[in-house]
Amino acid sequence: MPAMGGDLNSAFSWFVENYPMSVDDREKMMRLLEEHGKKVLQTMEDLKFLPRHYGVCIMRLATGAQIYNPEEAPGQNIFPDTLLDKHTVYPLFCGKQHIYLLSATASVYAFEDEWLSSGNEPVKVIPVLADTQAIRAAITRNRSRSTTRETTGNVAVGELTFSDNGQLVDIDPMDMARINPANPNNSAEQLVMWVIYRALTLRASDLHIEKFYNTARFRARIDGELVVIHSCSEEALQRVIAMIKNWSNMGQERQVSWTPKTGPLAKL
Repeated sequence: MPAMGGDLNSAFSWFVENYPMSVDDREKMMRLLEEHGKKVLQTMEDLKFLPRHYGVCIMRLATGAQIYNPEEAPGQNIFPDTLLDKHTVYPLFCGKQHIYLLSATASVYAFEDEWLSSGNEPVKVIPVLADTQAIRAAITRNRSRSTTRETTGNVAVGELTFSDNGQLVDIDPMDMARINPANPNNSAEQLVMWVIYRALTLRASDLHIEKFYNTARFRARIDGELVVIHSCSEEALQRVIAMIKNWSNMGQERQVSWTPKTGPLAKL
């Protein structure tokens, strides 16, 4: 095996010559070695021409870095999927003081900065190398698992009352499952309905919409703590506010005083 601390080119050559694979696969890898082996390989980005998972294996051979297969990563409900998708990371383990985070790079400072700027407590983030496409697949699977739990869980029984002054908003779980909250082309109606649905499934007591630097974020109070469940562009904020005012029969005029306004809104 190549010595730890060696370069990626040497590890790549060793991998092609020694890794057990079929004759056809070895020929394909030899062609890749001939095509890319003369370049100086330094980062995971330089290895993206390889089949899934091969890049992190070669990085492990060269540097001894911690690696993990994202296909075995458990489900999570701590971080918003949009935040994970934005930085291409996925939590492998979350403790009170440490978070093991699957990442295609050793630097996760951008993720840490955004997470801390949302008002969360600081923790030590330990990156674990994984393939980029596999991380995205893990995020997609987690989103699907969340949707499945929300749409197929036990149905709670309770009394349903209707207010003559309330505005009824029909939210269909199956429609919500088809919405990708990270899609910038979502309408304001889709975005608001998805956020409300998400807050309800998390059993939030209240929902806060606020401007935060150049973004807008939605925070739900869950078990007494405000948790960011979604964020969107600053440009979308006005459309979101207008949609909520419309549903609540509130005027669309600009509010110039600090006097709170109220409006009724019910969900179905």
